[in-house]
Amino acid sequence: MQRYSSPAAIARRYADDPQQAALAFSCSLCGLCNAICPEQLDLVEFFLKLRQRELAAHSDRLGNYKGLRFYERMGTSKPLSHYALPEGCDTVLFPGCALPGSRPQLTWQLYNHLQHSIPTLGLVLDCCTKPSHDLGDQ
Repeated sequence: MQRYSSPAAIARRYADDPQQAALAFSCSLCGLCNAICPEQLDLVEFFLKLRQRELAAHSDRLGNYKGLRFYERMGTSKPLSHYALPEGCDTVLFPGCALPGSRPQLTWQLYNHLQHSIPTLGLVLDCCTKPSHDLGDQ
């Protein structure tokens, strides 16, 4: 915010010059600004809405993310998704798709380790599609 000014100033610049849309994508959506905002604004939501507006106006820009979107489609596909929910399960390990996709042995070791403390632990292998969400994709 020190670099780009207030959210109101960013919104005005965006309204006056749509080329300023890149500012919406410079935010990492980490939420730190929400934690320190003296007005208690939801700045993550603000930047996400700017991204959504930008992609609604220029959906062709999603083409720049074909690799990411393919990775998510694979991660949510039936052959690569798995829901192991034992009877009495009230807790699941959901490592997303990146950890099991890049470190399957480590994921399995983590699950086995946790299962010693939580015998009814379930395992959900699926993609959360957070990267596309964070891009502003609906």
